[in-house]
Amino acid sequence: MFTKVLSYYVSGSMLSLVLATSSACAATITFDNLPTLDEFYSNGTPNVYVENSITATATGDFASHNVEGAVHLDDAGTGFPWLVSLSTGDLFDALSFDVLSGGFAYGAYPNILAEGFLGSVSVATSIFSMNAVEGGGETFAFGQEFGGIDLLQISAVSPLGGGLCAPCGHFNLDAVVLGDSVSPIPLPATFPLMGLALAGMGVFARGRRKKRT
Repeated sequence: MFTKVLSYYVSGSMLSLVLATSSACAATITFDNLPTLDEFYSNGTPNVYVENSITATATGDFASHNVEGAVHLDDAGTGFPWLVSLSTGDLFDALSFDVLSGGFAYGAYPNILAEGFLGSVSVATSIFSMNAVEGGGETFAFGQEFGGIDLLQISAVSPLGGGLCAPCGHFNLDAVVLGDSVSPIPLPATFPLMGLALAGMGVFARGRRKKRT
């Protein structure tokens, strides 16, 4: 009876450990079904795009330009969006996004801004030059500060607040990866006792063997 009780305790503790260390799932919005450039110019396109439980909204019309299946962002002067907002309806961790080739920026100024929000308050920012990733074709990985947010915005930034050119730069955004935000689950309060339970099982088993001999 004692051995069974200890076995149940150890099994329950191991199950709690598995649940505590389970990892969050990630989803990717690929923009593969965006309207074409012809549709953009002829009919206009929606400014909301939903894929894999991720909702993206734009300041302009969603469409691909020179890279099919990627969002084209211009910092100014066109009908393409300068900012894309992404949300899941819950907290999430922003993991990465792709900057595809085919964009340009006049000069090496920071022209891509990523900003994370929690309850409408900006909690994380990262700004860099597309030229720093050799014109695109690179994956940008977010830091830990972009964890546990409820809104992610990625935008094309004009130099010195704009007015120098329109557009001064553009880029193609693709494959934004968002993960479920899961707070670290503490180990069960009784988990440290599992070692004592295992030791007790060993002592109990040795005692039974000695009685038999």
